[in-house]
Amino acid sequence: MASWAQVRTQTRQLEGQTETLLPQYGQLSTLSETPTSPTTDETSLADQVTTLLTRRATLLDQLADLRNTSTDPSEKQKRTGYHKLHEQKLTDHRQRFSHHQSQIQQKREYAQLMKGVHRDAINYRAAQDPASAEADYMLEERGRIDRSNQGADSLLAQAYAVNEGMGLQREQLERIRRRALDVASMVPGVNGLIGRISIVFFIS
Repeated sequence: MASWAQVRTQTRQLEGQTETLLPQYGQLSTLSETPTSPTTDETSLADQVTTLLTRRATLLDQLADLRNTSTDPSEKQKRTGYHKLHEQKLTDHRQRFSHHQSQIQQKREYAQLMKGVHRDAINYRAAQDPASAEADYMLEERGRIDRSNQGADSLLAQAYAVNEGMGLQREQLERIRRRALDVASMVPGVNGLIGRISIVFFIS
């Protein structure tokens, strides 16, 4: 049977892993567009958190059994305190996980409802005015394309900004070099030093 120290070390490791995964799972409830069905990432994260919580509950039972294996009263008291601490953390993590699950499910149900309403509206308009329904479909597709283009434009804008910044830095260095050459023309013995600086500048 594992010792108190070994079981507690395993418990703390699993607590750390849970603390890492819970925020990742919680971020799924903040997505602007929640998928109408669970994604692979969502299912994987949920399974990992569930497994961790189950393993921690098992280890917590082992800690409860190991509390009284020490003959030192002060050690028993410390172990009882640690057990309560791990028990409280497990309860807190279970509550957070359940809260995230509830939020994700609510957003998914809302997304499913809106998708159904949208589909019904399209079907109704198609029955009433086929030409108008076709126009709505084209506008919706155009909207999807525009959102994709906006993402690409944002990346290009960032790239242009970086390139422009590098150009400005090069212009500033060139102005500094010219000013240094002007000073060198007035101060004997500095030309050689400025020449070496110029070589380094152009190489860079």
